[in-house]
Amino acid sequence: MKKLIFLSFFGIAQFSFSETVFVKYGWQIFRNAGDGRSLALGKALTAGGKGSSASLWNPANLVANTEKSFTYVHQSRFSGVISSDLISFPIHKFTSKPFGFILIHEEVPGIPDTRYALLDEDGDGKLNGNERLDSKNVTEFSQHQWGVYLNRSWIINKSPAMGSVLSQKSVLLGDVIFGIGVKGLIHQLGNHTGTGFGLDAGLRTLFWKRVQAGIVIQDVFTSWLVWDNGTKEIVTPRVSLGISGNYDLPLIPITLGLMADIVIETEEFRMGMEWTIKENIQIRFGRNETGIISTGLGLVWSDIEISYALQFEPEVSSLGSSHLLSFSINPKLIMSKISPPLDN
Repeated sequence: MKKLIFLSFFGIAQFSFSETVFVKYGWQIFRNAGDGRSLALGKALTAGGKGSSASLWNPANLVANTEKSFTYVHQSRFSGVISSDLISFPIHKFTSKPFGFILIHEEVPGIPDTRYALLDEDGDGKLNGNERLDSKNVTEFSQHQWGVYLNRSWIINKSPAMGSVLSQKSVLLGDVIFGIGVKGLIHQLGNHTGTGFGLDAGLRTLFWKRVQAGIVIQDVFTSWLVWDNGTKEIVTPRVSLGISGNYDLPLIPITLGLMADIVIETEEFRMGMEWTIKENIQIRFGRNETGIISTGLGLVWSDIEISYALQFEPEVSSLGSSHLLSFSINPKLIMSKISPPLDN
């Protein structure tokens, strides 16, 4: 019953607007997305992001891509009520430095529409006394969102020790990296469609030997979503600060990674902890900015990474837990299997 009420309110309330409104969750598809590592670490990736989808949390994270640059993610939230898929990879053609490309689809099927189902004996439009909903007049509609994220990063303050080498290890040593992300959104809700455009910007740098810091401004100039009925939804800029670091435990082959972010607007924080065992097994824990706890496991090889994350929803919500599975691979491995090198 609580899921029915949640979905009905979630969908129908958005039809009632017919003017310019400021919203908090209009571009939530980009904040809900990510791979198994990001969800398991509470999305505290302003300074600690890596992988081709980490640009969602800070466009400057593009420089921290690994060789496993092609990523596919499937996510099931609230016991399957909401499902989403993500594909991300860098674009190396047409430019000396890669662009990051992320494509997201999110779906909420079977949203109950009860607007015309009330047997309203009093005629006041409210559910009173013995009044009820006529199940024959309860219909369903769905919500679909498609998001595209394109970003690029630049080194704006190169470390003297770096020279001209542009490897992952050296590019972070004392450099200041600046990134910009451009995002587009198509939101379909029943018979209504909205389209929008937004911009993110971020910085990332290294302090000391293994401590990184970052700052990101999401929706820099406000992000707009314009609906076909004339409604304009505006999301205001949001600033987040982050710090991350790692430490090798003595005598045992384990590295501890810690990361934390704070959202300046709300003063809410998110944090994550990652234990890496022999560079191949990663055990993760996190807390996101709403206080929800998550955990996950990563299996890492030279060309392949598989990550799973579990997010525990509060019992009072009755919406169930959320699961996410992501798979990353080095495209060169795929090409080598498709077109193996010829023997001389």
